[in-house]
Amino acid sequence: MRENRAVRFAWIDERPFNYLDDDGVLNGCDVSLARAAFARLGVHFEAACSSCGDD
Repeated sequence: MRENRAVRFAWIDERPFNYLDDDGVLNGCDVSLARAAFARLGVHFEAACSSCGDD
């Protein structure tokens, strides 16, 4: 892969898949899987909060 590649991971606040923990750190099973996969590929993980129009 090319150097300095990044992938933006869009997430919604829905436990246990994606959520901000008490320290404000993004956590959850989807987040953990994405971080591990991107790290293995040597790609920078970047999270972006999103909504699905449920507002």
